[in-house]
Amino acid sequence: MEEQLQQVVKQLYTTAPELRDILDDAALAEKTEEATHRLLDAVEIDPLANPRSRRCREALRVILCDDEVWKALRGLPDGGSSCSVNFLRELERLFAGLYSDADTPGGDFSAEAAMSAAYLERYPDGLSREITRQRHKNRVRILNILGGTPSQWDDWLWQLRNAIDDVEKLARVVKLSDEERRGLLEISQRGVEWSVTPYYLSLFDDGGGNDRALRNRVLPRDARDETTPENATVEGGVQRLGPYSARITPHSGYAQFCIYRSGSTDEDFTDTHLRQTMEWFGDHPEVVEAVIAGGDLFCLDDSRVEAILAGLSRYKHIRRLRIDSSFPVVLPQRFTVLLTRILGRYIKPGKLEVALVTDFIHPYEVTQDVVTVIQRLSQSGIKVYNETPYSRDNTRRFEVVMLRRVLGSAGLINFTDVGYFAPRATGLLRVPLARILQEQSEEAALLPELERTAIAQLELGEGPRLPLHTERRLVGLRPEDGRRVYIFSDRGRSLRQLDAPLAEYLDYLAAVGEDPDDYADLWYYI
Repeated sequence: MEEQLQQVVKQLYTTAPELRDILDDAALAEKTEEATHRLLDAVEIDPLANPRSRRCREALRVILCDDEVWKALRGLPDGGSSCSVNFLRELERLFAGLYSDADTPGGDFSAEAAMSAAYLERYPDGLSREITRQRHKNRVRILNILGGTPSQWDDWLWQLRNAIDDVEKLARVVKLSDEERRGLLEISQRGVEWSVTPYYLSLFDDGGGNDRALRNRVLPRDARDETTPENATVEGGVQRLGPYSARITPHSGYAQFCIYRSGSTDEDFTDTHLRQTMEWFGDHPEVVEAVIAGGDLFCLDDSRVEAILAGLSRYKHIRRLRIDSSFPVVLPQRFTVLLTRILGRYIKPGKLEVALVTDFIHPYEVTQDVVTVIQRLSQSGIKVYNETPYSRDNTRRFEVVMLRRVLGSAGLINFTDVGYFAPRATGLLRVPLARILQEQSEEAALLPELERTAIAQLELGEGPRLPLHTERRLVGLRPEDGRRVYIFSDRGRSLRQLDAPLAEYLDYLAAVGEDPDDYADLWYYI
């Protein structure tokens, strides 16, 4: 670590020699404001020709106005600094952006198409002939191990009864890495419930590496806090999501563990409690959307699903029943002809719609089974949307673009992408805001309009999600770990949030085989 620190310091001094001059001048280094002005104001910037330099100067002015930053920097010449490597790497890149030439304009559409196509070819999807053939072999092998038949494979109840929740049994079905085995054993000892359906296991590779996102999705390595956000409003078992929307949770179980939607219990509520909860909507005629989430409705049998839909649809002011479910991803067999008819029964064109929101995270999850189910639902008038969580497993260059394209071909609407600042987010979910901004600007923007996400959102863990364009300010960069500090403004509130370190994120990408130079502009999204 000491050697790496010295290398980063050397690079910093090479990029910003004026900084070394100031730090060598003990008297000047003590004068924070004067030192900052000397560093930044001497650089002449044309804000129209070089917006990158302007953004870097604004960011550096905020960072260097902090006395604690200068206090840490003053220790660099004699090796007594408390600056982390991550902090110095970011500082060096911001200075590099400050001194950079004018931004290179885009607009060569043929070149952009060729460039994006080269990236998209790296990400196989579950609809290709080769992948489909391999997964058929996986299915036969898993059925032999579990003693099942092809007809049982299509039975969702058989799938749930045979969901694997034992490490040793799982190791007989799919190859586990030492890290995965250790993580599963540790999490099991801590009492975290997990299981994986045979269908979802059939999507795994046998050491191919394309399934990393799928494995990390369902093989837990740490526990998550599933408490209700502090600012959430809960009345009579109903969580108010906004002026016109409220959430009801009739069941707290899930088909299997998922780092995006996970539950630790399999409790469902009594009919009396559920009836009293649904009566809340009768007293709130301004609420036009009933969201069924917090547990997966489709864990219940068809009769209970219908009873809940019937109970909510009787309120004439409700115009939308939204059901959040991971079943299209982890067990599409759940959507039988009967269940599809039940869902379609409550659609009243112009008066009441039924919308299903799911959470595909990677094109490798989209299979022909999924396409069949989505077509069946769509033909019954049920709108199917996808909410894509940004994670470390799907934010390589153009990876989410490939997901959007495959979802579109399968008939899903990718209505939002979500970046997680929430404290409960696992390490895999922590993607720097800069990468989300970069993906939206450099990759998503190249898609045809109908394939783009309507709006990206940020989950801060306090109240409702915020759109990506929410007003924000960079207010600091922590010397101890290189994490950016932002203030978000939300309807009169100011929310302070710590970002994931950019340097750490790039190290992760390098570890999975990415070239950090492909993400060179990441530092300049602020």
